[in-house]
Amino acid sequence: MKVDFNKLNRAFSPKTLAVIGDSNRNEFQWLRAQSTFQGKLYSVQINTESIEGIKALGITNYTSIVDIPEPVDLAIISVPRTAVPRSWRIVFVRTWPHERPVGQPG
Repeated sequence: MKVDFNKLNRAFSPKTLAVIGDSNRNEFQWLRAQSTFQGKLYSVQINTESIEGIKALGITNYTSIVDIPEPVDLAIISVPRTAVPRSWRIVFVRTWPHERPVGQPG
């Protein structure tokens, strides 16, 4: 199998980062941890109470990763474990629309 290292570069040197599910319950720890990130930082959150706190941090929030207007190089998923598979699939399809996850039928 041939490896496309450009895809790995996107993960190790991202220009866009989405934090999915960070909330006021954990004081936005994932978003705050990205304070030195030099690229575009986005939040994906549907909880209206958390959205207000995200806006107060000066971070643009979307209610779906598909609404982010540019390709996302790296995503941090901070959601309840029951929501991880669905979130991961959405991130994968959004990030690599012409690929399929390992183990998925072609």
